[in-house]
Amino acid sequence: MKKKSFVGIGSFLIGITTIVIISCSKSGNPINSKNEVTPNPIVYYSSKFLNDDSYVKFATTTISNNLKIGRILKNESLARLTSIDSNAVYNAAAENVTAEFMLEETHPSFASLTQSEKYQILNNIKDSLKSVSYRQQHPTNPLIVYELATIPQLHEIDSIAVARFAFSNISSGEFWGCATATIGSGLAAYGDILGEVRALFSAGGSVLGWGDVFSIAWRVVKNASAWWKVAGLALEFGGCLWSAGLS
Repeated sequence: MKKKSFVGIGSFLIGITTIVIISCSKSGNPINSKNEVTPNPIVYYSSKFLNDDSYVKFATTTISNNLKIGRILKNESLARLTSIDSNAVYNAAAENVTAEFMLEETHPSFASLTQSEKYQILNNIKDSLKSVSYRQQHPTNPLIVYELATIPQLHEIDSIAVARFAFSNISSGEFWGCATATIGSGLAAYGDILGEVRALFSAGGSVLGWGDVFSIAWRVVKNASAWWKVAGLALEFGGCLWSAGLS
């Protein structure tokens, strides 16, 4: 009798579990192999990237390199631009491509999103970073720490973006507004280049690290664009900060 009772209870529990799984599937909440609900990618990455190492590396690399390119251009007169050290520009651009490549390798589901979905995630991150309440609750957020360290340096490095006005004129909201625009432009502009880099790696074997990606990215960037086209993103970023500083 006890064995029959146990069999009966087990059958009942299996039946209930089956009903629950079917109900969840019909309700529109997909079940993955770990029986977890798949997150909305926009909501997930808008939160995840605020502290994700690969995104922080991508964002700060892009911002720093665009400022670096701006400084290179500012230090050259128009008459000398034809003889500019284009390798320095290509190095900065290749680092941006490498950081984006590593981000998308780390988060392939982000790489598969549309450009509009990626822009929405970037804007959500921007809104968090300029939110007073978020900043008060997360003073050690790596992106906020980077911003607070970078804004005072804008005048010191005398970049094309910040000539002739105090860095204190640039608010956190303005900084991240300009940064989000240049990061988004980079995601769009380097799409074809990233595709070529991926193709070369798939043909040559597995990715070994940053240096391996950079060496290929540098060659692809140089072959794909004239240096002044590569510098265009930096000029847009510089112009955005310059306008913010004057307001």
